[in-house]
Amino acid sequence: MIVLMISLVVLLSVISALFFDVFNALSAAMHSLEFRLLRLSVWLPTGICYAFFYASRYNVAAGNVESVRDTLGFTSTQFATVITAGFWTYAITAPVTGMISDKLGGRAGLLISSVGAGLSNLALGFAFKDLNTSSANMFYVFICLYSLNIMFQGFGTSAVVKVNAGWYTPLERGVFSGIYNVLLTSGYYMALGGCPVVVSTIGWSYVFLIPGAMLLVSAVAMFLLLKESPDEYYKSLVKLGEEGDEEAPLLNPVPKNKKSSGSQSYTDVPNHSPSDQKPRAATTTTTSSSSFDQSLSVMGLLQNTTFICYLISIMCLCWVRDGLITWIYSYLESSRGAALSSDTTAMIGGSITLGGFLGGVLCGVISDYVFKGNRSKPILLFSFFQMISLGLTYYVVGLGSENDLLVAFLVFLTATFMLGNYTLLSYTIPTDLPAPVVATAAGIMTAAGYVASGLAGLGMGKLIEIYSWGGWFGSLEVATALGSLAIYIGSVLAARAKRKQDEGGGEASSSVRFQAPLEDPFPDNATTGLQSKLRGVDQRSSDKLDLLAFVMIGGDAAVFSPEANQMSVKMSGIQDEFLRRRVGEDGFFLWDGNGTVGERLAWKLATASPSRAHGGFLKRRQNDPTSYFGKNNTRKLGMGLGHGSDVRGMGGERGKSKISPI
Repeated sequence: MIVLMISLVVLLSVISALFFDVFNALSAAMHSLEFRLLRLSVWLPTGICYAFFYASRYNVAAGNVESVRDTLGFTSTQFATVITAGFWTYAITAPVTGMISDKLGGRAGLLISSVGAGLSNLALGFAFKDLNTSSANMFYVFICLYSLNIMFQGFGTSAVVKVNAGWYTPLERGVFSGIYNVLLTSGYYMALGGCPVVVSTIGWSYVFLIPGAMLLVSAVAMFLLLKESPDEYYKSLVKLGEEGDEEAPLLNPVPKNKKSSGSQSYTDVPNHSPSDQKPRAATTTTTSSSSFDQSLSVMGLLQNTTFICYLISIMCLCWVRDGLITWIYSYLESSRGAALSSDTTAMIGGSITLGGFLGGVLCGVISDYVFKGNRSKPILLFSFFQMISLGLTYYVVGLGSENDLLVAFLVFLTATFMLGNYTLLSYTIPTDLPAPVVATAAGIMTAAGYVASGLAGLGMGKLIEIYSWGGWFGSLEVATALGSLAIYIGSVLAARAKRKQDEGGGEASSSVRFQAPLEDPFPDNATTGLQSKLRGVDQRSSDKLDLLAFVMIGGDAAVFSPEANQMSVKMSGIQDEFLRRRVGEDGFFLWDGNGTVGERLAWKLATASPSRAHGGFLKRRQNDPTSYFGKNNTRKLGMGLGHGSDVRGMGGERGKSKISPI
């Protein structure tokens, strides 16, 4: 009965998260209902797939109790070795699978991951059904197939971050990471709450056969439904500015007769201060992306001190997460001196799952709404409460409490703060990085995390043997403190890098220079009648420009004033249609008949890395009937001017950058 009730709560939580994704106020103000439903249909299959990744990853942890080990003829050291082998395989292969996902695309990465992991789990399940297999031989089969399963999951980890980054703006990503986490962490419940029930009813082999089969079903669903980015949906629908086409989607359009060489996602544009012709630093909604503008390679990421701090933090957090999940059942059994009932395991598994639900959403909401996109502050806040809840859990369980409800509540609190941190650090921060390195960065962070996860298996087992459960608890508290310190140092370094950019000094400067597009949008025989005034950009002539303009707003993009940026492109009398036909296919530009910035039109078309939509800016345009977009939400989808953007691929073919750093 308890198992059924908890399962129902988990299911209702998932359904509520889906509704919140579609109908939350921020997304409703920025996107049409049609688009919100569309992207739900995109990420839902990936979320279900990833939930079964978790189920097929932590089913082994659910079996790490004496009763199951005795049935299988394995020792605790052997179980810990299997867990460590799998996690370290993940750590070693994650950077490679991340780079492969960057090359092949998120959709291909997810399909490879789901099919490979599904087949590995089916093979493992059928191997355990063979009663003639000796324990010694089965141990090595277990290690190999479980490690293969985890390796394939690495493709999905990087790919899902890459796919989701293309559908959500920076202001939405904190909340979305929490929503997505609700679906993901349901896999914890399937493993920690459901697997003990499966073992006691139909047998151990089915903890692999069931998720393996569901992963293959998920692969079919993603093959049919998944598109990597909005432009894959809209490229056949884009007919911007044509008469009678007021409802044409404007999100990530593809220029005619030009092929897209990669997925698109929301990204930021660097800020300039043309009045003094000195580049202004990229401002950002995160603590990190400003310092990553030039780090578009693996070595660039690994040489970035802020990114290194985040790697240290996620290693500490993964030690805590997997140290708790892998050993909490053993600690309970040891403290009580008896095997755990299915109701107890269901309550503990459910508390971890529901804590992950609440923590992911709460941490994302606090990050987006309270701290305005700052990621480090909510992580520090949650880490403080995580240390307190860990201490309470250790103390109460150590007393041998038989009160399952109290223990489950304390585990729930711990999971809320722990998994809230993990969601923000592992899923949100990578999506805030420049689009070309999203999957690679996610792969590197995953690798670092699972080095620690592997240690939480065999290494934690040795620690418990030497120092008993006090060593287990102490290591969790120390790791939490060290992870918090690393996040704090990383945020300080990011702020320092930003100040250097603001001052226009140091190698971190994000200044850009303009180069001519492959095709001149103004042929020699064209009479344009343009009267333009450009500062800080390449100017060929008043009537023949390689780029019409590249305009940035200093400071908060929600505040528009002539003082914020004096740069303007004056093109009085030019109709929207004419502008679109001449330049709209090849550039990002902002123009105004009155000479003020942002008062008429901000229009981005066909860039390889589309600009990030800013909620305040979009809301301002919604009420402006003179705007090209008017009050039509669908048309506003393609517009965006964030706190700072990294725009590539302006003009010419996709993927060939027309802007390069100086």
